[in-house]
Amino acid sequence: MTLAYAIEDLSGADASDESPSAQQKAFVAKKSYDKRRFNGKCFYCKKTGHKETECRKKKADEERG
Repeated sequence: MTLAYAIEDLSGADASDESPSAQQKAFVAKKSYDKRRFNGKCFYCKKTGHKETECRKKKADEERG
């Protein structure tokens, strides 16, 4: 018994009807989840809402030298 047949038996639907891309999307993190606002404080500029790696002030300071 393959995984596709087991899924079909348990769900009552034909598992082969689902495209591979739809199956892969089920295991990929949502973009909206990744872009949620950070609640902590930046260790560089001490402002809330972003991390040091995302800090615009730090990037600007590094570009200036």
